[in-house]
Amino acid sequence: MRNRAALLVLIALAGCAKRQENADDRTRPSRSYDVQETTESAPGEGPGVSVTAAPGVAFHYRYAYRLPNLKIGSVQERHAQMCERLGVARCRITGMRYTLERNADVSATLDLKLDPAIARTFGKAATQAVTEADGVLANQEITGEDVGTGIAAARRNEAEISADIARIDRQLAQPGLSAGTREQLIAQAAQLREELRGTRGQRGDAEEALARTPMHFDYDTGAPVPVLRHAVEQAGDTALNALAFLIVLVGALLPWGVVGLILFGLWRWLAPTWRRRFPPRHADGEP
Repeated sequence: MRNRAALLVLIALAGCAKRQENADDRTRPSRSYDVQETTESAPGEGPGVSVTAAPGVAFHYRYAYRLPNLKIGSVQERHAQMCERLGVARCRITGMRYTLERNADVSATLDLKLDPAIARTFGKAATQAVTEADGVLANQEITGEDVGTGIAAARRNEAEISADIARIDRQLAQPGLSAGTREQLIAQAAQLREELRGTRGQRGDAEEALARTPMHFDYDTGAPVPVLRHAVEQAGDTALNALAFLIVLVGALLPWGVVGLILFGLWRWLAPTWRRRFPPRHADGEP
């Protein structure tokens, strides 16, 4: 009987702890997000992103690709066609650039705005198209901003401003107001309406950020594997540093080497004459 009572007490305490934990989750404030990605695929194929879409968070996707020169234009066009097939309601092209450099290298960019529900899938399909064109994903970044909290605050602010405007309108409708009072109330109402327009504009921008996810593609040429190119560059820098050190060392030691050679030559030239003029003596003093 005592064991059963103890068990019931433990169950009740666990339930209280669970309710308290849920209450804490409901009262926890929203925050800005900076999403870090997890790479689960092979290098150059793009990371396997596991992003949890949080309510009220506007995400921004950025991709940097490295491709052969002759394939940058075709991949950029393929990505643009992928967006066009979705329709303007789900994907819009907001910018495109293609540049041929003086050294015949090509660089390009593409900017889109997508339905947030398909942004992740679209990005993975775009990376797959780059891989099929013998390119690699050099960098991928997903950042998020908590705009939901700002939208809620803007709505509360709009309600308060609208209530103040309604109060002023009621005061203006009262008879017997002096000209000075009426002019002051009209100025206050105009200022509040201007503030209301600004608040609504900010809320509209935040809602647009939630409804449309920006996606930026950066195409550039380079070594097939960025890590290999970086290693080659490091090896070249190391070799140049070593050569520079040898040049400095030779320049510092060369004068002393010349002096040493001169002294050695003089010694070889004067040694026979010195031996004849000053022959070595034995221990008994005889030459």
